[in-house]
Amino acid sequence: MKYFRYTIDRGLLQVKSHIYRISTYHYNWHNHIELLWVLKGALEVCVEGQAYTLQRDDMILYSSQCGHATLALEEDTIALVFHVEPQWFLQYDQDFMKYRFVSVSTQDINIAERYKELRQSLAYIMNHHTAEISISALETMKVDGVIYTVLSDVYEIILASRYENQLSTKILHQEENFERMVHFIDEHFRDRLELATIADVGGYTESYTSQLFKRQLGITFLEYVSRMRLREAAIRLVNTDDMVIHIASYCGFPDVKAFNSAFKKHFKLTPSAYRERAKRIERHTVLEDWKEYISSDDTEIKGILTMYGSYLTRENVKYEENEYTKQSLVSKVQRVKEELQQLLQTLE
Repeated sequence: MKYFRYTIDRGLLQVKSHIYRISTYHYNWHNHIELLWVLKGALEVCVEGQAYTLQRDDMILYSSQCGHATLALEEDTIALVFHVEPQWFLQYDQDFMKYRFVSVSTQDINIAERYKELRQSLAYIMNHHTAEISISALETMKVDGVIYTVLSDVYEIILASRYENQLSTKILHQEENFERMVHFIDEHFRDRLELATIADVGGYTESYTSQLFKRQLGITFLEYVSRMRLREAAIRLVNTDDMVIHIASYCGFPDVKAFNSAFKKHFKLTPSAYRERAKRIERHTVLEDWKEYISSDDTEIKGILTMYGSYLTRENVKYEENEYTKQSLVSKVQRVKEELQQLLQTLE
């Protein structure tokens, strides 16, 4: 099965994009500049210690090495993510690595047009990279041209929202340590985890580790562990036929009662009801790198991408469209004129 995702690696031009279903909190810290576009539902993004609520069509852009986490606020929330290596911009702007930035599409009307173009371009690129038919060399060049447009739009947004990176070496080291602690939880959330164990991984006291989780993610250490367990459980309910009691045990819950209680509190449904609903909507996903990628056969997402991608296509043939519109209007006027003449003849 094919999924909505692609990778481009051509020297300095290194781009990745995918569409995935967002569920419970998951922390990320990487070297890519990330642009996230909500295609369906709503979610919360915690970046630089601040939480942003995004609705359908909203976008958020943030710098590399910027700890962030996402949480779906509605069932079946889906987003498109676009990653680009910062080295691409460094070849044009030698000060680029000094910039730190977070930009939300709803907060600055001055760059609203750039975000509009980004939606159209990202949809157009994804459509071409996941097309079932083979793409010619000329079409590939055209798609690459749209990618360069995306990068110039991103850079313009960065210039409008950047601030000098005041992070000290100590703070950067702290973020790396936090990433190591989170990675340890991601690998061992099925086990019984204590705050003391995680504190040892980061080299901090339990008290400081507890504060660090609240500051970085806005939730406690125990809440993060619980959300990792629930995330795995939700994926297994959808993609396997395992019994609920076995899923509860596998994901680290002490018993099925605790699992049912936590799951219903978070998803507003029992595990069994969640599985039944997923079957009704024929969900097709694959779990890889903690992501549920969306199948390129998903008609709803294909429809959204086609709608936005077609806007870009029409922009590229603006002259032809205007000529067509002009001819169409002339034809309509002529037709109305003839109908009026017929009506007058009838009245006479």
